[in-house]
Amino acid sequence: MQLAKLKNSIVIAVIVIKILIILLLGLLFAATSYAKADLVNIMSITLPILLIAFFIFMKGTPSNWQGKPQEKSSFLLFLSLLVLVIYMISVVALMLYRHDVGAEASSKAILGIGVAEIFLVIYLVYIFIILRRKN
Repeated sequence: MQLAKLKNSIVIAVIVIKILIILLLGLLFAATSYAKADLVNIMSITLPILLIAFFIFMKGTPSNWQGKPQEKSSFLLFLSLLVLVIYMISVVALMLYRHDVGAEASSKAILGIGVAEIFLVIYLVYIFIILRRKN
């Protein structure tokens, strides 16, 4: 798979997953399960990565990636999508845990979502370092 297509596939998957998480958060807020403070805290954790992914997608392929198309393993795409699915399941589970337990679980859920976001950022940085590496 070419580098640009692989990068775009990963970034589009991140954007879609982030939008789904934000929609779920909006539904939980509309169902009066979440307080406004919880909504603001979780949005302040999830939105920056969505904006960064959107910026990477809109910026396009860096100039040093163009020229002779380099091939990377399709396994990298599979692994990235698997990590993103695991990330989404964990964040949704934390949000639903907060919904089921109530306001007393708010700090634990927000901390867990923050940790999941940190791991996602570390993984994405690692993937883009691999993509930028010469064969």
